[in-house]
Amino acid sequence: MIRKLFTFRVIAELLGLFLAIAIPLEAIGDSGGSQVAKKLRDEIENIERRIKEGETGRRNAVDQLQDIDKKIELRRRLIAELERNAESSNRKVEHLGELIGKVNRELQTLSGDLSIAENNLEKLRSDAAKRMVYFYKRITGVRLALLSGIDDLNDISRRRKYFSAIEGFDRRSLDKIASQTAIIASNKIQRETLRQKLSDDQSRRLEELDRYRLLLKDKHLEEEVQLKVRSEKTRLLENIENDNNLLRKLLEERRLALDEIEREISRQEQAISKKTTPDFKPDTPFQDLAGRLRPPLANLIVAQPFGPSRHPKLGTTTVNPGVDFKARPGEKVFAAANGQVTRVAWLRGFGNTIIISHGQGFYTVYSKLEQVLPGEGQIVKAGQALGQVADAGANSEFHFEVWSKREKQDPLKWLNQ
Repeated sequence: MIRKLFTFRVIAELLGLFLAIAIPLEAIGDSGGSQVAKKLRDEIENIERRIKEGETGRRNAVDQLQDIDKKIELRRRLIAELERNAESSNRKVEHLGELIGKVNRELQTLSGDLSIAENNLEKLRSDAAKRMVYFYKRITGVRLALLSGIDDLNDISRRRKYFSAIEGFDRRSLDKIASQTAIIASNKIQRETLRQKLSDDQSRRLEELDRYRLLLKDKHLEEEVQLKVRSEKTRLLENIENDNNLLRKLLEERRLALDEIEREISRQEQAISKKTTPDFKPDTPFQDLAGRLRPPLANLIVAQPFGPSRHPKLGTTTVNPGVDFKARPGEKVFAAANGQVTRVAWLRGFGNTIIISHGQGFYTVYSKLEQVLPGEGQIVKAGQALGQVADAGANSEFHFEVWSKREKQDPLKWLNQ
């Protein structure tokens, strides 16, 4: 029996697998990532336009600083988006490479099997043809030979059965030839389909490889621009430090941001009292964690303590609802306790801010972040990374607050130091 290594069912399953893989690869495409990147670019362009207009209208450095902070954050998100797109594109390139390799191997196997089948078919045809020629040349003699020397009717019956068996064998051989011919023809069609699929996948891989290279180039360009913007921010900060009026303006921005945090805490408490939002229920009550909270930074160096403090240069008194810690740009920030993220927002003067509810009216606040990892509504564990400290040059700081309902708490009394 001729070996049938590539049946209709196997080929159909293989093509189905290829189609199943091709659909999600297309779905990854440009649609999601590039639209996000375009939106971020548009926002950056709007801020750059505002900065240019501000320079023409002589906007003060504090206003420009807030715009630059926002631009840095948007560009950071753009770089992260480009990196995600590049990684996705690279995975597609690798996946298509694997798929191409698999199709090539299957084509080689199919071509080998077809070659064997065609050789066997040719041998079947040749043997059948020789036998038929031999048979029909001698059909009269064979019939006479079969009928000669008959002693009785049983002998006639036996010879007739033998003759019929020969004819049946040849008939089956012809049927086998016809069947094998049809299978080979079908397999050839399937092979051409696979070859076309291989060609299409190779084209898609080349296109995706070009896209991957462009995304990497774009990412590197944005990183270079980001370095320049950070240098511009450092220069503005130096100008502000040397100008008392700008310092006062910066302190006012800080006060407005702190007021916004306080209003948000109040809004959340009101929502909980009305049962419009779920209150996170911890395994261990937050009040039992006093003095045992996980430090949000690896090293706690206080830059501005909780409560009232006097500005060393301006002589003005400000009230800090939390603690500001000295920190390195990019330093990781961790959740102080188990909780649920109830707000992620960008505040002028404070940058990215996260508010986490720990149940029973307790909250922790994390500000001056450059990157935010969890989203609103997400449950976080104590010690889980929340993001990184924003880059403010030599004066980089991290702001941390603890609230009990609407009452500010001294974070240092809650932290395990």
